[in-house]
Amino acid sequence: MTISFTMAPDVSHEKGPPEGAGQDVGAQLRPMLAGAHARGMADVLDLLGMSAALIDAAGMVLHLNAGAKRLVGRDISMVHAHLMLKDDSENRALLAMIGAALGETPRAGEMMIHGAHGGIRLQALPVTANARDGCQLLKALVLMIPLGDSATRA
Repeated sequence: MTISFTMAPDVSHEKGPPEGAGQDVGAQLRPMLAGAHARGMADVLDLLGMSAALIDAAGMVLHLNAGAKRLVGRDISMVHAHLMLKDDSENRALLAMIGAALGETPRAGEMMIHGAHGGIRLQALPVTANARDGCQLLKALVLMIPLGDSATRA
């Protein structure tokens, strides 16, 4: 086996500054930081043993923590990254509650659902801290509090 290589002269000083030099550092880091706040919140909720869905400005689920993952697929489902309920009237109420948490004047809401595995209290909570931060994708939480059998508890 023969390995050959050629060393090129260092002309990096002739090319000018590296690509992106002089740009706002925040603009460069923004894509990498997007969602960092949501991941931190998810970690806290996991440590507290709370089942929750983290919701973005469009009402889409950014993250389901472990407890919420156990509940989704039972009485709660996800369709195109949106939380959905099997009962049409309950589903409309859920969407309205999430919409209120994401609204112009965000407000919390609460509802109960009664599924095959017992009751679940759903609470939508707006996340308004750092609302103008471009890296803050998390806009609402939907807490899921199982009231039925212990198998569904977080």
